[in-house]
Amino acid sequence: MILFPWQKQHPALRRFSQSIRSIRSDSPVERTAAAVLDLEFDSLNLREARILSIAIVPINQGWIDLDGLWSCYVQHTQQQTEAIPIHGILQAQLSAGLPEPEALEQCLLRLEGRLLVGHGLELDLQLLRKRFKALQWGPFRPKSQDTLLLARRLDGPHQPPNASYQLSQLCKKHQLPHYAEHTAAGDALATALLWLKLRELAP
Repeated sequence: MILFPWQKQHPALRRFSQSIRSIRSDSPVERTAAAVLDLEFDSLNLREARILSIAIVPINQGWIDLDGLWSCYVQHTQQQTEAIPIHGILQAQLSAGLPEPEALEQCLLRLEGRLLVGHGLELDLQLLRKRFKALQWGPFRPKSQDTLLLARRLDGPHQPPNASYQLSQLCKKHQLPHYAEHTAAGDALATALLWLKLRELAP
């Protein structure tokens, strides 16, 4: 990948970019190292949204690595209080969290060499790219799969009229557990189970 001078990458982002060069999103699950990412943030407006917590669940050759599950809160002095009833993150937890640059470095370290998986992943990617740009770290271009898009593709052009592709609804549809909904770790684990199920069902 050729970078122009204004696209110089932070070392953590450069290592991540180099580590995913050989990844193919269409490789069989049993030959794939993946990582499920989930972010909790305080606004759907990307101009003002801030990352509050991050969770990553590694999947190694079709097995969810619970010992490798990692999550953190991102340090902020204040948050938008109207979002608290949704994600349940308290100000005390954010005050004790990791500074954003450290949290993002740890995130990139755990994504190295892995296919990135998420549900409704594009919003998370947009927010990460916004933060990397603000920190002048350089471009973020992961190899990825979105379980929301996989579920829609499986339904094909004749989707049920009232089909819901929310994570909780898809877990119910496929009889998968979804604990600690609207927390980064709970949603990441549910997405990991859903990804394995959808890949099993995919042609």
